[in-house]
Amino acid sequence: MRRLGSLCYAVATVALVAALLGIIIGPDWIEQLTGASPDHGDGSLEMAWVVVPLVLAAGTAVAGRRLRTHRA
Repeated sequence: MRRLGSLCYAVATVALVAALLGIIIGPDWIEQLTGASPDHGDGSLEMAWVVVPLVLAAGTAVAGRRLRTHRA
């Protein structure tokens, strides 16, 4: 269980880094990179690139904490 908890922490860390990169790069990076606007310029797709990893990071951090402190 402790090893699985450590894996959850690793996934949480990677997801948090992905979210931070999405914040640092800015809200219009898809348009700058590809020239296309899949969300018609409202920024919802770029926001998803930040919110989804944050939710994943929070969920896996909680799961990792529970798995690492679980008494077998």
